[in-house]
Amino acid sequence: MKKYKTYQIVVIIIGLFLCFFGRFIPVSSGLSASGAQTLFIMVGGLLMWLLVGVDWTSLAVILALALIPELGMNKVAAGTLGNSTVFYLLLCFMLAKSLQATGVAHRLAVWFLTGSFSRKGAWCTIAMIFVSIFVLSSGLSSSSTIMIFLPILYEIFESLGYEKGKGDIFPAVMIASLAIICQIAQATTPISHAMTLIGFSSYNSYTGNNLEFGQYVMVAMPVGILTAIGWFLVCRYVWRPDVSRLSRLDYDAIKGNEGPFSKQEKIAATVYLIVVVLWLAPGISKYLCPPA
Repeated sequence: MKKYKTYQIVVIIIGLFLCFFGRFIPVSSGLSASGAQTLFIMVGGLLMWLLVGVDWTSLAVILALALIPELGMNKVAAGTLGNSTVFYLLLCFMLAKSLQATGVAHRLAVWFLTGSFSRKGAWCTIAMIFVSIFVLSSGLSSSSTIMIFLPILYEIFESLGYEKGKGDIFPAVMIASLAIICQIAQATTPISHAMTLIGFSSYNSYTGNNLEFGQYVMVAMPVGILTAIGWFLVCRYVWRPDVSRLSRLDYDAIKGNEGPFSKQEKIAATVYLIVVVLWLAPGISKYLCPPA
């Protein structure tokens, strides 16, 4: 984590206060509350840019502008990054990266793979691998999920004695399944998935209506789950790879020496879950509690 000097911490506190609470500071009677907020956002933003940095402080300025009633997030995002979808995708990638950087994503993958159900048999292990890929890829980008699982799968292949170029069907099916399940899962939510978000944007352009997060997930998630189950059945009954070597798989070795959840992992997981709930709430509340 970047360490700030004492004066920078003071500047950050003052800058953020001006950006987010400027409308409550009494100014000339000829200036509206929104006008005062805009003025103090400029002052606070300049202070942080000059004395702290231009990375996260720029996002803070954008978020502060979005709180001005006459603007809102859509107008601010369109004026800064060209389109609200781009801003949403950028923040999704940042949120997903926090899970990857803190180790939450890898821990979740290993937890699925080494759980009690996975140890019941070879196809139970494969099923849990597919489940973990699906869960991670529904909330992360496909490339991130692949980067997490490739080392795990290669470790499994190596421990079972598979070698490159030998023509074994099991490793080929698993690597292909990694890509296929990722693509299925990325269609179930718009989180960090550019193609799904393009669909959202196209729907809005053609119909003039907004496709809500919760409504989309309630339709796409069941379809994605059924499609993933269908691919699992194809692997088992059509490709029929020899999975006898999986009986020798050392689950404890894959699990390694993972300790308890770190503070960083808890924060990243908590923030991620809160944001997902806030994404889902508007669409689902129409059916569960319309007055809300």
